[in-house]
Amino acid sequence: MPIVTDYIRRIFGGPSRFEKYMGDGTHAMRMLAEPPEKLLTGTTNPRLRVDPGQTGFFEGRMFRAFFSGTIPTAGPSVQFRFTSPVNFILWLQQLELTQGALQLEVYTGATSTGTWAAVPIIGLNRMSEAPQPAYASQVTIETGGNFTGGTRVDLLQVRTAAANNTASNVGQEFTERGLPAAVFHGRLSTLPGGLTVNDAAQYVYRLQWEERP
Repeated sequence: MPIVTDYIRRIFGGPSRFEKYMGDGTHAMRMLAEPPEKLLTGTTNPRLRVDPGQTGFFEGRMFRAFFSGTIPTAGPSVQFRFTSPVNFILWLQQLELTQGALQLEVYTGATSTGTWAAVPIIGLNRMSEAPQPAYASQVTIETGGNFTGGTRVDLLQVRTAAANNTASNVGQEFTERGLPAAVFHGRLSTLPGGLTVNDAAQYVYRLQWEERP
C-alpha cells in the first residue's frame, strides 16, 4: 500500500530528508532555504531588506537637471530643448520664482534655430551601491537657441505674491507622465500686468525623469 502522508526518509544510511505527500500518490522532497545574508538587515531580529521606491532609481536610470536666470519685463524670452532618443517618464516639472511673473510653454514638432548650450544632467542615485558600470543618460537638455512652429502641449503660469519682499509663489507638476522618444522645445516668457509688472522675473526651472530604454 502506498504511503499517503508526509514522512522522513533516510538516504542510504546517510542524512535524512523530508518527503512531502503531493496528494496524487507521489512524494516530493521539501526544500528549506534561507535568503542570502546580504538580503537581511539586523542581527538580533533579522528582517528581509526591502527598498521602497522606483526600480529605475536603484538601477541608476533616474536623472535631474535645472537652470536659472533673470528675464526683464520686456524680455527676451528663454528657450530650452529636451531631446530623448528613448521612452521616458517625466516625474517632476517645476518652475519657481522669487520675483516677477513667468509662463512656461512646451511644444512638440517644432524646428530648432540658433545656437544651443548643454545643461548638466545629474544622476538621482549616486550612492556607492548603485549598479556598475553606471547607466549613462541618453537625454540632452540645452538652452540659448530658438525654435519655430510646433504644437503646444503644456502651459504653466507662475506669479509671485506682493505681500512682502520675500513672498514667492511656486508652480509645479508632480503628475507621472509616460512620454515617447522625441524632441521637446520649451519657452519661458514674462507675463504682463499684475502687481509685479515692474519686476524682472527671477526663476529656477527643474526637471526630473526616468529613462526607459
